[in-house]
Amino acid sequence: MSQIQTFGISGIPPAGPVLTLTGDDLVAVSPGGGNIFIQSIPSTGAPNYGFATFVGAANDENPAVFPANSLKLQPLFDTLTTNDATVTVFANTGQTLSASSAYEMSAHIVGHRDDYSAAAGGFFSGIARRPAVGAAVLTGDNGLFNSDVALVDCGITIVGNTMYVYVQGLAGETWNWTCTFTFQKRI
Repeated sequence: MSQIQTFGISGIPPAGPVLTLTGDDLVAVSPGGGNIFIQSIPSTGAPNYGFATFVGAANDENPAVFPANSLKLQPLFDTLTTNDATVTVFANTGQTLSASSAYEMSAHIVGHRDDYSAAAGGFFSGIARRPAVGAAVLTGDNGLFNSDVALVDCGITIVGNTMYVYVQGLAGETWNWTCTFTFQKRI
């Protein structure tokens, strides 16, 4: 990172403007319109792999924890609530498989009954493929699953040609779920 520095009478230089930012590839990026954008991969609409996004400080965040001029690396995540025994997908986890592709998706899932009398979750990984002609197929998913109660479930599934993380709660019970996930496409 480069900065212009000036020195005042007190000897403490004020912060200068950032002129370039250099990434791991050693390529310098110059600002455009006074901004340098830090973006995670994948770019919107063309996912190849992903695990997190960079998020800027919101105006209402605690500045002692997250100063206004900072970025945080936020894992890809989603939340939902179930009130029945229906399989429910986390909408934000959807990765559509293009023809002639293969994906791996991993997820950490935790859920609890609304009164915290029970909890469930674990780590899950799934592989899906889509041939040049035809629909996406879930090759399989495996999980390390723990639960206080029987019949709740979590994992990786295919709906149409899209791969998702899913949960299944219990009839007559409210469960609150959170998942963080990563995905990788064979490129």
